[in-house]
Amino acid sequence: MQASGLRSVATPAKRLGGYVLDVLYSTLAMGVLSALVPAEGDGGGQIFLLFLGYVIVGVYFWSKGTSPGKMTLGMYVYNRATSERLGFWSMLLRETIGKWLSGFVLALGYLWILFDDDNQGWHDKLVNSVVLEG
Repeated sequence: MQASGLRSVATPAKRLGGYVLDVLYSTLAMGVLSALVPAEGDGGGQIFLLFLGYVIVGVYFWSKGTSPGKMTLGMYVYNRATSERLGFWSMLLRETIGKWLSGFVLALGYLWILFDDDNQGWHDKLVNSVVLEG
């Protein structure tokens, strides 16, 4: 699939790279925040701040139809029907429930990307999205 003839479907390897960067960025952010905010008592305040940070970053990137790792590698998530970037609510559904479903049964929803013509995982099929370069 090519949206407007300019963008190509992101390869499974590039998508995996985006995921690895997302994990790396999250780990670094949690490490920095944990070092800056001392844990008091049971650490509930620190956990709350980590969650709040995740929500803020999620809202920002999901509203742009991407994630930090995908953006670094020049990938965005598009609606297959309209060829427009996915909006916040669709990204929220894709990134939460959709990715949970993709990983639930032996990660088959993620492996599906390797065999699908448009490299779609189950989380993509749920919201009719495709990850494109550019």
